[in-house]
Order: sequence, then C-alpha cells, then structure tokens
Amino acid sequence: IIDGTQKPERLAHSVYNDPHKNWMIMMLNEVENPFEDWFLSEKEFYLYMSTKYPNKSLTFSNHNSTNIFLKDENLQASDSSGAVVGTVVSYNATMSSIVYKTDSSISAGDILYGQVSEKTGTVGSTVEEMYGPHHLDTSGAVVSNWDYEYGLNEAKSQVNIIQDVYVDRLEDEFIKKIK
Repeated sequence: IIDGTQKPERLAHSVYNDPHKNWMIMMLNEVENPFEDWFLSEKEFYLYMSTKYPNKSLTFSNHNSTNIFLKDENLQASDSSGAVVGTVVSYNATMSSIVYKTDSSISAGDILYGQVSEKTGTVGSTVEEMYGPHHLDTSGAVVSNWDYEYGLNEAKSQVNIIQDVYVDRLEDEFIKKIK
C-alpha cells in the first residue's frame, strides 16, 4: 500500500516507469472511473462538495419529529411579513433538518411554516449544505456531509500496487484473457 494522492498515470510512471500501466493500479484498486473513484486533491474535493451539496441546510431547535416537511414545499416566515424564504429539497426527521434552496436569509431563531404540510419549526442553526448533517454515528454524534465525504476520500488515498516482479506476468495473463 502506498500514498495514492498522485493520479493513476503518474503513480504508474513512478512505480513501473510506464504511465500506460495505470490500468493495473486501477484494476487492483477497483477503480472504474478515475474521475470519481480516485482520491481527490484539496481543490478537487472542495469543488466536488460544492457541486454535490449546492444548497443550504438548517436544523430545528425545538422540532417534533412527527412534523414532516414535504419535498418541494415552500417555507414561509412566521413573522408579520409571511414571505416565502425557501423551498424544501429534502427533510430528515431523525436529524430534525431540512436541505433547502433560497435567495433569502434564514437565521437561528426564525420560525418557519410549511405551506403544504402546515408544520412549523424554530431554526436552531443554518449552514451550507456541505457542512450540514449527514447521519448520526454509533455514539449518537452528528456526522456532517463534509466529514462523511472526507472520510470516504481519505480511504482512497491508500493504494495497493503490484510488485514489479509480477507486472509482466499479470500483463501477459491479461492479454491472453482478452483475446
């Protein structure tokens, strides 16, 4: 196992002195698409997160888990303006959280009303979706989308390689099998 922070072609070149043997490294590490299945640099990871999690996330401070907000319903401010402040993308009753689209500002302490479900909740916190809650770990602590995806990416940084003495043999066997 070696550090896989290099792209497969560079790694194959540094290990086997041949960038075209990148297929061996990808095959051994079950990489079908190096753009999705390979370790992402810091910059690539941030871009990935921004693309995958483009919305906002909020958690309620005093929310009954039976109050279910519906996908695509508008969230309305419960103040005197009654303005629509966002649209529900997804709702997680376990986490008492909503992923939402908005052009408005939602802040801690705001009371939101679902126009279709007619449910209300007091906002405890808001963050970019990439930092929002993903799941609870075994101890009941919240794991954010960022931490979850970061852990998956870090696992990809450890790469298995074939020892030099077996490379030619593997290549010959592979060629025989595909003919």
